[in-house]
Amino acid sequence: MTLSACVDGEGLESPTSSDAESEVVECDVVPGDLAETEDSVPFHLWVSNQSFDVDPVDIQVYVDDNQVVCDSFLVESQHTWILFELELDGGEHSLRAVGLDGQVELVDTFAVSDEHWGLLSFWTEEGRDFFTFGVEDEPILFQ
Repeated sequence: MTLSACVDGEGLESPTSSDAESEVVECDVVPGDLAETEDSVPFHLWVSNQSFDVDPVDIQVYVDDNQVVCDSFLVESQHTWILFELELDGGEHSLRAVGLDGQVELVDTFAVSDEHWGLLSFWTEEGRDFFTFGVEDEPILFQ
């Protein structure tokens, strides 16, 4: 896996929420830790805070135990998605998302064989905080 962009909010293709006045989030993101291989394919990971109740929210994302996202995300109008560009080898991968200083966690697996798009969102409904995650084989269209 190669991390093409994402160092504490730098190198993003969308505006980052790093300027939010919130607690400092400890980050271990180091791009390029793992070398890209001939089997690597693009994985476009979109991350969003969809909770008006928790704003901003700290989110850390790990793919195959490598931290790839570490930032505070604003809800704004609920139409803010931050793009993180990854290169993953084809096959099965694990994803772990952590928020609210470890109080909320999602663990999932997904497979890639060619270019894919992922969407991770943080939500609050009926007093419960949680993540949702999905993977698509076509670009995700936002409205």
